[in-house]
Amino acid sequence: MNARRVGILLVIGTAACTARLYPGPTRPDVEVATIETDGMTIVAVDEQVAQPGLGPSRYEILAGMHAVSVRLNDNHPVFAGSAAGGHRVSDAALAVCFLARGKHVYLLRPLYAGAVWRVEVVDENVTGVIATKSTSAVSPDCSPEPPPAPPNPTPVAARDQVVPGSAPDGGAGPDIAGADVGTVASAPAAPPVRPARDTEVPRAYPKRSLYAGAAPPRPPPQHPGTGIGFELGLAFGGDELVRAELSNGETQTLHAGDGVLVAVVGDFTPFWIGDAVGFGLGASVAWKYADVSASNGSASLSRLPLSAFVQILPSIDGLWFLLLRGGLTEDGGATLSGSGVAFIPDVKFDSKLGGFADLGAYRASASSHVGVLFLARYTHEKLGLAGDSVDASSIGFNVGVYYSN
Repeated sequence: MNARRVGILLVIGTAACTARLYPGPTRPDVEVATIETDGMTIVAVDEQVAQPGLGPSRYEILAGMHAVSVRLNDNHPVFAGSAAGGHRVSDAALAVCFLARGKHVYLLRPLYAGAVWRVEVVDENVTGVIATKSTSAVSPDCSPEPPPAPPNPTPVAARDQVVPGSAPDGGAGPDIAGADVGTVASAPAAPPVRPARDTEVPRAYPKRSLYAGAAPPRPPPQHPGTGIGFELGLAFGGDELVRAELSNGETQTLHAGDGVLVAVVGDFTPFWIGDAVGFGLGASVAWKYADVSASNGSASLSRLPLSAFVQILPSIDGLWFLLLRGGLTEDGGATLSGSGVAFIPDVKFDSKLGGFADLGAYRASASSHVGVLFLARYTHEKLGLAGDSVDASSIGFNVGVYYSN
């Protein structure tokens, strides 16, 4: 027993108590899975015995095949007023084998069929029930099931078999040629094997009703960075184009790099070094607009930025990723307009190729294909006007929502 407890190290967290049920030093997240229970108590994982009295609600185990032994300890409100007295417990433990994946969290919970219960395992990363194999809690065995043996052939009835006889004095026995000595009875045929049907259902309350009557959703992608996104941003900077003096003494200015940005982005990140870092590319089309206005006039600048870029996505913890982007951009259709006392004929700027760089963070979802992006951007570009140029460089901040395939 002492040898089994050598590898049990406790890690105290601020949200829940977690015990490490594997030997040696702390492993990387990609090599570790987490198990937790609802309505049950973990007794052991493989040969590692959970220490009584510590009360951890979560355990860290190495990725791979494991046998987990549990006892029933369910005081869910669904049992209030029942014969169980609002609390179901068991003295004997049940054990199941399942394959744990690194960075995944697994919930073990009871399923009931009357007074009988068994263990169900839910992968909380994909919100779906996974396959398990029941085993002995005393001597767990997670080896693969042997292939089924072929059925025995039905014995064939033997007819007209003559058994030679002998007389007591050693002489020849009676002549039984042509006599009907009967038929040797065949063994009764085995009854047909009917497949077992699992009639057990989860308890009917919202927390444990997972996609009843429907297939679970497709799991989210393991690597983000391939899909479509929508970004909203705000930028400042560049040369001053318009200055407005308001009646209250305030001054408003319109710069060539100012504007609210709305963009549609497509990206593709096919190259990954394990789960550590991804490399990809993408493009975007956007609309950028800025204006200054007063009671007697206004001026505005609009344009359609087109961009192409390469990107790098280093993983931080499997759900958070650092985002590095850099590429080329060009403002198409840049137009300065005025109205009222600021009326001027529309000024059309010539587009010039510029560049930009992004630094941000991307948060993927553990249960869906949607992620959120936050980034800061520096853009270096110019707008042409009558053989001259206007500096339209800017610093901006974007937020975005992405759908990854």
